[in-house]
Amino acid sequence: MKRIASLIALIALFLLPAAQAQPTQEELEAARVTLDGRCALGESRACVLLGRMYRTGTGVEADLARAHELFNLSCASDPSLCGDLGALYLSGDGV
Repeated sequence: MKRIASLIALIALFLLPAAQAQPTQEELEAARVTLDGRCALGESRACVLLGRMYRTGTGVEADLARAHELFNLSCASDPSLCGDLGALYLSGDGV
Protein backbone atom coordinates (compact mmCIF):
# COMPACT_ATOMS: atom_id res chain seq x y z
CA MET A 1 0.00 0.00 0.00
CA LYS A 2 2.89 2.38 0.77
CA ARG A 3 4.30 1.76 -2.69
CA ILE A 4 1.00 2.80 -4.29
CA ALA A 5 0.88 5.96 -2.16
CA SER A 6 4.47 6.74 -3.18
CA LEU A 7 3.68 6.35 -6.86
CA ILE A 8 0.59 8.55 -6.53
CA ALA A 9 2.71 11.20 -4.82
CA LEU A 10 5.24 11.03 -7.65
CA ILE A 11 2.57 11.46 -10.27
CA ALA A 12 1.12 14.41 -8.38
CA LEU A 13 4.57 15.91 -7.87
CA PHE A 14 5.80 15.77 -11.44
CA LEU A 15 2.90 15.35 -13.80
CA LEU A 16 -0.17 17.21 -12.54
CA PRO A 17 -0.59 20.96 -12.99
CA ALA A 18 0.20 23.22 -10.04
CA ALA A 19 -3.51 23.93 -9.56
CA GLN A 20 -4.04 20.36 -8.39
CA ALA A 21 -3.75 19.40 -4.73
CA GLN A 22 -0.12 19.18 -3.64
CA PRO A 23 1.20 16.00 -2.02
CA THR A 24 1.51 15.97 1.75
CA GLN A 25 4.88 15.87 3.50
CA GLU A 26 4.19 12.25 4.42
CA GLU A 27 3.55 11.36 0.77
CA LEU A 28 6.72 13.16 -0.28
CA GLU A 29 8.73 11.30 2.35
CA ALA A 30 7.27 7.99 1.18
CA ALA A 31 8.17 8.91 -2.40
CA ARG A 32 11.71 9.84 -1.35
CA VAL A 33 12.22 6.53 0.45
CA THR A 34 10.84 4.55 -2.50
CA LEU A 35 12.92 6.46 -5.04
CA ASP A 36 16.04 6.18 -2.92
CA GLY A 37 15.64 2.40 -2.74
CA ARG A 38 14.97 2.05 -6.44
CA CYS A 39 17.85 4.33 -7.36
CA ALA A 40 20.16 2.22 -5.17
CA LEU A 41 19.01 -0.80 -7.21
CA GLY A 42 20.07 0.96 -10.42
CA GLU A 43 16.74 2.29 -11.69
CA SER A 44 17.87 5.37 -13.60
CA ARG A 45 14.49 7.09 -13.76
CA ALA A 46 14.16 6.83 -9.99
CA CYS A 47 17.54 8.57 -9.67
CA VAL A 48 16.34 11.40 -11.93
CA LEU A 49 13.11 11.91 -9.97
CA LEU A 50 14.98 11.83 -6.66
CA GLY A 51 17.54 14.27 -8.06
CA ARG A 52 14.73 16.65 -9.01
CA MET A 53 13.42 16.51 -5.45
CA TYR A 54 16.87 17.49 -4.16
CA ARG A 55 17.36 20.15 -6.83
CA THR A 56 14.07 21.89 -6.03
CA GLY A 57 13.92 21.11 -2.30
CA THR A 58 10.58 19.35 -2.77
CA GLY A 59 9.99 17.22 0.32
CA VAL A 60 13.67 17.36 1.24
CA GLU A 61 16.20 20.05 2.02
CA ALA A 62 17.58 21.38 -1.27
CA ASP A 63 20.98 19.85 -1.97
CA LEU A 64 22.45 20.63 -5.37
CA ALA A 65 25.51 18.44 -4.80
CA ARG A 66 23.24 15.44 -4.10
CA ALA A 67 21.11 16.32 -7.14
CA HIS A 68 24.28 16.40 -9.27
CA GLU A 69 25.34 13.00 -7.93
CA LEU A 70 21.94 11.47 -8.73
CA PHE A 71 21.72 13.03 -12.19
CA ASN A 72 25.24 11.79 -12.93
CA LEU A 73 24.26 8.23 -11.92
CA SER A 74 21.20 8.27 -14.15
CA CYS A 75 23.04 9.80 -17.09
CA ALA A 76 25.85 7.23 -16.86
CA SER A 77 23.41 4.34 -17.16
CA ASP A 78 20.94 5.89 -19.62
CA PRO A 79 22.13 8.74 -21.86
CA SER A 80 18.55 9.72 -22.65
CA LEU A 81 18.29 10.92 -19.03
CA CYS A 82 21.17 13.42 -19.21
CA GLY A 83 19.01 16.54 -19.59
CA ASP A 84 18.85 17.37 -15.89
CA LEU A 85 22.60 16.95 -15.50
CA GLY A 86 23.15 19.19 -18.51
CA ALA A 87 20.87 21.83 -17.00
CA LEU A 88 22.95 21.83 -13.80
CA TYR A 89 26.13 22.33 -15.82
CA LEU A 90 24.52 25.05 -17.89
CA SER A 91 23.42 26.97 -14.78
CA GLY A 92 26.58 26.15 -12.82
CA ASP A 93 24.50 24.81 -9.92
CA GLY A 94 25.83 21.91 -7.87
CA VAL A 95 28.91 21.37 -10.01
